Amino acid sequence: MQTPHERIDMRPVEIKGALQIQVSHSDGRQMTTKNYLPKQAPFAELIRSGYANILLEGTTETLNLRITKKGEPLLHRESTAKEQELSHD
Repeated sequence: MQTPHERIDMRPVEIKGALQIQVSHSDGRQMTTKNYLPKQAPFAELIRSGYANILLEGTTETLNLRITKKGEPLLHRESTAKEQELSHD
């Protein structure tokens, strides 16, 4: 399956006092960024779009999901301690 973008990064940001999800994607040449309200972020669409590696980093753990060529999911979970950064600049 061909993915629509080379890479996608998502992170929470605070804009004008409201939490939003910042989605940035690259086509290999240019980075494009768009902010969504949490309920409007395209999570389900992106999960189904064919990416083989998905990395989710939280303040207490990191999840790494890899989809094999046979379509089998491999999940690796690691405990971490990170501070959440919500600035959008």
